[in-house]
Amino acid sequence: VRRPHMLFFTKDQSHVILSFLSGQVLFMDAATRKPEACLSMGKNVHAAWPTPDQKMAIAANIAEKKFIRIWTDYAAHTFGFDPEKDVVNLGALERGEQPDAAPICPITDASSRHAFITLRGGGLLVADVTTTPMKVVATLSNAEIHPAGCGGIQVGDTMYINSGGGWPIAPLSYDVYALDMSNLPKSVSARLITSRDDRFADSHGMASVGRYLWSADRAGNNI
Repeated sequence: VRRPHMLFFTKDQSHVILSFLSGQVLFMDAATRKPEACLSMGKNVHAAWPTPDQKMAIAANIAEKKFIRIWTDYAAHTFGFDPEKDVVNLGALERGEQPDAAPICPITDASSRHAFITLRGGGLLVADVTTTPMKVVATLSNAEIHPAGCGGIQVGDTMYINSGGGWPIAPLSYDVYALDMSNLPKSVSARLITSRDDRFADSHGMASVGRYLWSADRAGNNI
């Protein structure tokens, strides 16, 4: 277990979910810092996001292009997934508008139903994580969402996501999009609200505080 990469708190802040680039997801009691479970998810876990209802965590395995659902019962301290029912091979969904479907930073909406999966090669997949098997219900092309987004947050009825750098296909990139979710599960649309692609910039990370959306520029050392 090595290279811890991203961590998120559950909605009630009782637990921390930590992903490791060596392929594990660690669930830890936030108050005692006691590990409760460490699951092996394959060759890589770039991020693992807890759903707001605290029933699931969704994980991105970039190396194997897999999207994984983990069932979570924090009260009972039990965590697990079924490799046959809770893993989606996104590589099988690649096409011209999503040429590289390796997942980067998936997040869910407030309903804990729809996962928004940014892709290394650009584009977006929206999956219903409440069904078995999980089902992709809407997509956006790599012209609509640029590659390698790693940051997103819902504010009201709008989901904000970004596209960023860090990969050869997009060594430097900075875009922030507002997604209209009103037509889900039939479709989703994106509107570019800001871009810094004309300078040394990399959109990486996002937070909402009050009436403001904060976006981090990792390359430019700005927020």
